[in-house]
Amino acid sequence: MGVDPASVAAADLNGDGKPDLAVANYTSATVSVLLNNGNGTFAPKLDYPTSNGPSSVAAADLNGDGKPDLAVANYNSASVSVLLNDGDGTFAPKVDYPTGDRPVSVAAADLNGDGKPDLAVANGFGDSVNVVLNHGDGTFAPKVDYPTGDRPVSVTAADLNGDGKSDLAVANSDSGTVSVLLNDGGGNFAPKVDYLAGDRPVSVAAADLNGDSKPDLAVANRDHASVSVLLNDGDGTFDPKLDYPTGAAPNSVAAADLNGDGKPDLAVANGGDDSVRVLPNVCIP
Repeated sequence: MGVDPASVAAADLNGDGKPDLAVANYTSATVSVLLNNGNGTFAPKLDYPTSNGPSSVAAADLNGDGKPDLAVANYNSASVSVLLNDGDGTFAPKVDYPTGDRPVSVAAADLNGDGKPDLAVANGFGDSVNVVLNHGDGTFAPKVDYPTGDRPVSVTAADLNGDGKSDLAVANSDSGTVSVLLNDGGGNFAPKVDYLAGDRPVSVAAADLNGDSKPDLAVANRDHASVSVLLNDGDGTFDPKLDYPTGAAPNSVAAADLNGDGKPDLAVANGGDDSVRVLPNVCIP
């Protein structure tokens, strides 16, 4: 990789049916693309310049050509870099779009119902999330700001209230909360509703954790050595958190069915003791 890899995304970048990797390198100000050889090994990296301090990368087809492109949040330059895929896993030079102060997390989802992936960017020092709408060709409209809690550091998009529109959930590290912003369907968002998480929440994931077909939230709490689970009431409101122990200083959480029982489990990366803890889902719907 480059120096200080901070984020990774997996997607088929060259159209061969195999997932490749894109890695944001914070100090190098690059994104590395590693193409999959098809046997779980990867070709040598190809580096593409970003702006300063790339901290998060997302892959999505941003210009409608069927190929995943890259969006990179640049912490030190108040921008998101968009790199369009040439179709073979190589990328055009970046185009930068302004964000708020210290963008630290980016998510791609169709936020205005036009079938094109838009961008949501959490701004660590701006106490806001930016919505950046896609024109449909991989270029983007100016950002729209929505207030969050204090120091938002992670954003995810999911349909939280069952209306078919992607809503936003944002982990706020300094206020110990997760902000939920519901989508009105046109890419505009209602004012945030905050729910308590643990101490210093730094990562949020959305998945149906209790089998009711509604996305719930899992939040990694760095200073509490826990992950908080907030169950969805079905209308985009959430029950009080349930906390589960993790390793020391968890800094990322992901949800996936890890044991093949059809239920999403949780995997938590713990920076304080260099471990990954798996929490099997034992919910009985």
